Amino acid sequence: MIACLALATIHRGVFHYALKEEELLDFLYFPDTPFARTLRKRPRLKIFQTPLGEINRLYQQTYSLYHCEPLMDDPEDSDHIDWL
Repeated sequence: MIACLALATIHRGVFHYALKEEELLDFLYFPDTPFARTLRKRPRLKIFQTPLGEINRLYQQTYSLYHCEPLMDDPEDSDHIDWL
């Protein structure tokens, strides 16, 4: 179930500009199997637990902090940081 939550949240974060779906299950494909029908009934798979854009915001923050660490050591030496 956690994997389904994570996958749907990532799909929503990436495709929310193109897709107008709002329910978590709209971002997942489940084949018609007994297991999938059981998953569809789970209350935690009805709503998103994470606000839209939160995963992307945290990723960008982590990415920036990772690449800013060399600048904190020596602010004058920015030649080796490609994204500046």
